[in-house]
Amino acid sequence: EGPAEEGLAEALEIEPSPSETGERSAAWDLRRKQRLRVDVISAEGLRDADWVPGGGVSDPYCVVRHRKGSETKDSFQTHVIQDSLNPVWNHFGYVPDFSPDRDTLEFWIYDKDFGKEHDLLGFAIVPGMKIPHEGLDCSLELVDSGVHQASLKIKITFEDDGQQEVDALIAIALDTWQLAGLTAESLPSTPPPRRPPSTDLCGTHSLDLMKSSLASRHPVTVNSIDKLDRFVAAPSAQRLLFWQAMLSLAILYDAFMIPFTLAFEVAMDTQLLAINMLVAAFWTCDFVVTMFSAYQSYGATEMRFRFIVARYMKSWMLPDIGLIFLDWFFILSWLSDGSSVHGGASVFRTSKLARALRAIRLLRLAKVASLSKLLDQFTHSKASVMIVDMTKSSVVLLVCTHLVVCTWFALGNPENEWSVTWVAQANLLGMGVWAQYATSIHWAVTQYTPASMEVTPTNLNERGFAVAADLLGLIGFSTFISSITTMMTQ
Repeated sequence: EGPAEEGLAEALEIEPSPSETGERSAAWDLRRKQRLRVDVISAEGLRDADWVPGGGVSDPYCVVRHRKGSETKDSFQTHVIQDSLNPVWNHFGYVPDFSPDRDTLEFWIYDKDFGKEHDLLGFAIVPGMKIPHEGLDCSLELVDSGVHQASLKIKITFEDDGQQEVDALIAIALDTWQLAGLTAESLPSTPPPRRPPSTDLCGTHSLDLMKSSLASRHPVTVNSIDKLDRFVAAPSAQRLLFWQAMLSLAILYDAFMIPFTLAFEVAMDTQLLAINMLVAAFWTCDFVVTMFSAYQSYGATEMRFRFIVARYMKSWMLPDIGLIFLDWFFILSWLSDGSSVHGGASVFRTSKLARALRAIRLLRLAKVASLSKLLDQFTHSKASVMIVDMTKSSVVLLVCTHLVVCTWFALGNPENEWSVTWVAQANLLGMGVWAQYATSIHWAVTQYTPASMEVTPTNLNERGFAVAADLLGLIGFSTFISSITTMMTQ
């Protein structure tokens, strides 16, 4: 038996139940007629099961299982927390038909992995006999966690069997009442037709009492901001998914063009200007779309406009405003530079400040993480997971290679005709942009493989960067090959 089975056997050694000892109490009988509400709050001190360099840390989630004798079934599962060893879920669920004298609760924490079996980060057992009639609120030490003092914070309470259905009915009634109120506000203020007297006084009086009771407990206030909630798109809405796909293309365009125009002598012609204006308009529209895009919060979908805007203000709103300003600043700078078509190259390479400002726009690459999480939600089969992971790994490798190519050429591009650089030695100054890019990417690829070429560093800066590129290529390419091999074997 492994350590997990031994810990499970040890945890299941509980005291005799009241049915065996004959000792029964009123509180115990009451508990048998109720069900459990289980709150999985947080965990602390989990081990890092992701050993791949640069791959982050564990992505934990918790599965709550209900053991009835020899039968075990999953009751519910929390959402996945990305890259955290101290996750906070604040997730709850219900466990029906729970017998405290015979049943057991199990909490299993896993690390979500793509392309292979999920890693166990630890588990905890709570026998029903150990749950007091007033409930349980404590931290459990995890068994088979692989680290010391890993714990799980939970809360268990007994609830009436019909409470969840009552809460659901009240929520439906409130939603219907709010919708009716909004509809009434939009209709013209004409008096309704007089209703003939009815003899069903009891039913009318009961309905009025129900409305007044709900209104006293849940007052409905609708302002102009809350009316914007109807325009919020759910995460699974087709128009939002299409927009996310366009967002991925815009990020890839920026990831290619910004380093490319910073390193090479690129002339801003009419076609390139039109594309840049289209991309800038897209990012401007994305600023508005983001405020009407729902998000997941602790397993629930947040569809309220004011909360979405508040979250956006705390994260990407100010950076997005600055980046949009830079987009239009460079476009207007080119338009004001003159009527010459090829004079726009000065916009890209006039000064170090202009280069630094354009490089700041690469901050949008950080949005790839949120797009990756969204894509993971729609991949369920092993084949689709493998294809998505291979695609993401390939894109990351290509983007890193492109950055190395542009940096290598920027280091070798001579500031004057007397400078000794690899570009001057290779006689690339008189060639076109694409010939220079092809030579640079040929050199970058040779850093990942044992191949060689005639281009070599000629000064200290180039040699230092070449050493760094060799180390990056060794680590990155070997990690890429090993991950692909692992996914294929799975």
